[in-house]
Amino acid sequence: MESLFRGSTEEKSPIIVVLSTLAIAALFSPVRHRVQQVIDRRFFRRKYDAQQVLAAFAVTARDEVEMDALTAALLRVVDETMQPERLSLLMFSPKETG
Repeated sequence: MESLFRGSTEEKSPIIVVLSTLAIAALFSPVRHRVQQVIDRRFFRRKYDAQQVLAAFAVTARDEVEMDALTAALLRVVDETMQPERLSLLMFSPKETG
């Protein structure tokens, strides 16, 4: 890569080294990201699955307006990601002012 910038001179300019390093990093970054995803799915499956479940719950929490459906979704997410032995949810209803 440096040889493209250097031309016929044999001097190594620090700017040329930096530019060529940045160019190589930019070219290989998407490949590295894709390989990292494959490795995460293969070797860190539980963590990968938990991230996917939490991302899906974020969409549900943003769009859901019914409390029973949101509660069921929350309990499902906690069960799938944390896998507790027992799970319960304690909720208080707001006091009515009047």
